[in-house]
Amino acid sequence: AFPIISLAIRPNSGCNPLTPCITNLSTAGCGTLTSAVFDVGGGRLIDTLAPNFCLPTYTAPGNYSLTVRLVNSCGCIASAVLRDTIKVEPPVVANFSASTTFSCTTPRTISFTNLSTGSGPGGLRYAWDLNGDGIYEDSTANPTRVYTLGTYTVSLIAYNTYGCRDTTTFVNYINITTQPTASFTANTTPTCGTATINCTST
Repeated sequence: AFPIISLAIRPNSGCNPLTPCITNLSTAGCGTLTSAVFDVGGGRLIDTLAPNFCLPTYTAPGNYSLTVRLVNSCGCIASAVLRDTIKVEPPVVANFSASTTFSCTTPRTISFTNLSTGSGPGGLRYAWDLNGDGIYEDSTANPTRVYTLGTYTVSLIAYNTYGCRDTTTFVNYINITTQPTASFTANTTPTCGTATINCTST
């Protein structure tokens, strides 16, 4: 009888870098298993009968196949190609910009453009702290907020269902100030001819 291949791979998907580990549940079918070789691609072979072991770390996004070859003491061989069984997603990188970061008008509505990158089932999800109080109150991709007089720090968390996440914080990013008022005095006396007038800002 041939060996029966049965493997549990955890995790088999996630963001890079990803290190999948294998629990080998295979049975000999006849006698005992004498050899178990795992080809992870790129010329990398793992020859082990250990019931639990980890594969090399995958550092590039993509889908990867795994080839398994088992031999038992009766001389029977079983092999299988597990195509695209390991899925490595790009890392999540949080980033954003604002429609403006400085204004002399209060209140001022400011919109944010989400520039985050990464992927995962269902895409990325977001959490925004739009005023630096530590409370992430907005989960939309591109939020807007009305700001009043003050300076505000803005933070964005981007994450996916794999648990991969990244946080970007721009300290004192939004500055809302008052409109300056022009005022001056002139040191002059009434004159009917040409005169030099000195103006002083106040």
